[in-house]
Amino acid sequence: QATRLTGKYGQRRDALAAAEEAARIRPGLDARNEVIAALTLPDLTMTREWPLRANARMAATFDPNHDRYAVADATGGINLHRLADGGRLQIFTGRGAAPAVGPTFSPDGQRIVIRDGQARVIAWQQDRAEPAFVLEGRAYLLAGSLGGYGQPDAFSPDGATLASATTGGVSFHSTTDGRELRRIATAAEPSHVTYSPTGDLIAVGRGLRSRGGGAEMFVLILDTAHGTEVARLPVTAGFQTLTWSGDGTSLLVAGQQLELYAPRTARRLRLISDPLANRGMFGPGDTLISANQGGVITLWDPATARPMLSAGIGGQPEIAIDRAGTLIAKASAEQGRLYRLDVSNVVRSVASKGSGGYDNVTNHGGAALDYSPDGRWLATAVWGAVQLREAASGLVVATVTLGTSNNHGGARFSRDGRSLLSGSRELGVVRIPITLAEGGAPRMGPPETLDADTGFVLADLSRDGRDAALVSMWRNEVKIVALESGTSSARWSLPGAGRAVFLAEDRELLVNSTEAMGRTPLAIHDAATGRELRPLAHTRGYHVRTSADQRWLVLGTGTNESVLLHAGDGKPGPRLPPEFQGSGKNAALAHDGTLLAIAAGTTIGLVRTTDGAVIAQLETTGSGTYAPELAFSPDGAQLTVCWENGLLTQWDLRSLRRELAARGLDW
Repeated sequence: QATRLTGKYGQRRDALAAAEEAARIRPGLDARNEVIAALTLPDLTMTREWPLRANARMAATFDPNHDRYAVADATGGINLHRLADGGRLQIFTGRGAAPAVGPTFSPDGQRIVIRDGQARVIAWQQDRAEPAFVLEGRAYLLAGSLGGYGQPDAFSPDGATLASATTGGVSFHSTTDGRELRRIATAAEPSHVTYSPTGDLIAVGRGLRSRGGGAEMFVLILDTAHGTEVARLPVTAGFQTLTWSGDGTSLLVAGQQLELYAPRTARRLRLISDPLANRGMFGPGDTLISANQGGVITLWDPATARPMLSAGIGGQPEIAIDRAGTLIAKASAEQGRLYRLDVSNVVRSVASKGSGGYDNVTNHGGAALDYSPDGRWLATAVWGAVQLREAASGLVVATVTLGTSNNHGGARFSRDGRSLLSGSRELGVVRIPITLAEGGAPRMGPPETLDADTGFVLADLSRDGRDAALVSMWRNEVKIVALESGTSSARWSLPGAGRAVFLAEDRELLVNSTEAMGRTPLAIHDAATGRELRPLAHTRGYHVRTSADQRWLVLGTGTNESVLLHAGDGKPGPRLPPEFQGSGKNAALAHDGTLLAIAAGTTIGLVRTTDGAVIAQLETTGSGTYAPELAFSPDGAQLTVCWENGLLTQWDLRSLRRELAARGLDW
């Protein structure tokens, strides 16, 4: 465990080795849990090392996406090589002066530009040794004091245009012959220019303070077609890099801290302090990477601002990463190195944001997470929206906004998988059609109102798909809505009405409550009339869930107590472990009823229903501290957890069991 918690280069490898050795001495749950925890860690593997250049003063640039790198000599000439084997592809002729900034690749990998010590911007294209064009009078912003700072020249994604910083702003040039196409004026000379991946936006910024200490820093987001200002980011500190995310929806401003912005709205999404950082990059998934002048990189979980991995990989500033965020090219003195950033194959975490940018996922009794009947898709109900996601990746493919950004709701797939049913506090019950385009992403149509009565959230859907159970902590009521007619067939009062499940082939409904937990008995109601049928020998405790086959029922019965029951007759099942009991320990049952997953803080306990034994504890750095919802995939191969901080964590249980079986630790 001490090895695993270092957060250093080799953490997964060393922690696994230690846990495997311990398991050989005494296999058991503790060894299994340590192996699982080690398997969740990211780590680095160096895959190649080679002589990069004659000396550290020769500027190098890496392009991992196109398997190449460029090294500039003292005359401004450039040698182009393959990353895979170091083979030389081209020698570009220089103009007699070493580069002040660059070399810089175009996004398509076909062009290279430098800004040299004689105030020239020189651009080449891959198939020609001589420059394609030269721009004179382009002095480097910090000439004579500091080399290599900034990004003053940038190619458009298609390589057809070069944007170049000038004293009065930014000029745009054809990369065929260098002719100027247009200019955009800025109040001060920019130090950074970078296109969005789609090319419709360009970030223009200055990361320096004036000599007198005045704040001249700025970052403008401009429309490339018209040169108009789209947004101005509220940066308050100096920065050294501007980096777009692969999908162009966020911009990372880095230098002593990582600031992540939504570029069109100028809203700051994340702030991570790293006082030594001078570069920022996007890692795999939602992770961020900082790098400092000393060659130390840190992989960050942006949702929690936690460092997940730190490694010293070379003292030179040159570094690059591919679009997937997994292949890192790094310079170290005369050497070049390639690293593979290995993320876990048993767990991943992705963002789950509300429509107004809120990260919190709260449901107030609603169903916040559901799998489609075929297991291909996930639905998440977050503040103000319902999201449709790929089950395999967890990535959002479609979103429908529902009410304001503060709207609480729940969502369930219809039994045929062709629509989503949502019940929210502001809009009532709606049906959202899903269109599965052949070969493309699914689309969600406009919501159709089924029941306009507000103040309720969707808690459960009957097994035949005809009725919805809705609860309201605001109105202290429960109601059943017939979805075909949109009418309420039953309704009754229940203070603190929380979660609810249909039982007995949809004939009965059990609703838990947050009111008088541990004191007031629970009751079973008739789902058709709302009439109380019988009390239970258990008291209120907020959560309740049942397995798809309705064999098992897990029920909160107090602030610190939960029980596992046989759903058919209510008889007690195996006793649950004390650490996984209580009103805040939300749970999910596998569809076949064999496994129970219970969230307790940052830990998910997997419990075997036949005897109540904990067979594994799942914990990862990409989590929160409270899980509003959990769900197993229909085939039981995946467990997905919604956290209160907006993360969606997905456990690949099949891959996990294969890893454990290889070490003799499977359950």
